[in-house]
Amino acid sequence: MLSYQQFQAQLANTGQVDETEKLQSEIDVQQIRLAALKQENFLRQQWRVLAAVIGQPDLPQSIVAGDLEHGWPEIDQQKILDTITQHSPATRIATADTTRASAELTRAKSQVIPDLNLLGGLEHNYEPVGPVTRATGWEGLAELSVQIPIFNRNQGNIAEAQAELDRSQLETQRIQLLLPERAASVLDEYATAMVIATQYRDEILPRAKKANTLMTEKYGQMQANYLRMLDVRRKDFEAATEYVQALETVWVSSLSLQGFLLTDGLEAPARSNSVDHAMPETNAAQPGRIVLPSQQMPLP
Repeated sequence: MLSYQQFQAQLANTGQVDETEKLQSEIDVQQIRLAALKQENFLRQQWRVLAAVIGQPDLPQSIVAGDLEHGWPEIDQQKILDTITQHSPATRIATADTTRASAELTRAKSQVIPDLNLLGGLEHNYEPVGPVTRATGWEGLAELSVQIPIFNRNQGNIAEAQAELDRSQLETQRIQLLLPERAASVLDEYATAMVIATQYRDEILPRAKKANTLMTEKYGQMQANYLRMLDVRRKDFEAATEYVQALETVWVSSLSLQGFLLTDGLEAPARSNSVDHAMPETNAAQPGRIVLPSQQMPLP
């Protein structure tokens, strides 16, 4: 079977296409080869990422089975927003910080009470008597002291603890506002991808496949030229690729929403005392991060 370039060369020799069309076909072939090479490299990269996430870095590359077209996840926008806001790890970290700050304020206020110090024990006394030091024996001792802070009521520590409590409460409010803002872009991607995928499945793909079938029949009956048939096949292929991209976005964005917007399985969680970074930027889904590069599909 002749390759596409060989067929174009034959058409050029018979005068059915000019030199410009021949050169353009050669450019198309090179671009398709580069796209295929890019997708092969991307596949290897994603496989390494997958192997690392599941804890098997030496996992040999193989085919992953799955069904993108059925069982699409249904997301209730208001319900998922409430779940993210109330149960997100970022919210729990901020809430824990507020509890800690409240306890610190209570402790600071309790320190205004005068401290009572008690000291007791035994000691062996070597009291000098005359020119020779001799032991007088064991002696017991007891000491009681009370600190009365007349002017120092621990005002500085109380003010600091109060300021920390106010800051932690405001941080909790900030997180509760930030999470819906971050989720809004992911919800938009999910809703848009659902509409696109449905439109491609019900309207665009059936028409593209029918056009491909009709054009193939016309070409077999010598009622259409080869280049026109290839153009129709290419559009059918592009429609199928865009359909897969939309399905991919539907699944990835829905999983991101169900996972509290945490999209990196190996990202270190924030420490409990790192209250200024209760929701690390690397753990929050960003606009544009959800959509992954497309994968090459075999020609229908």
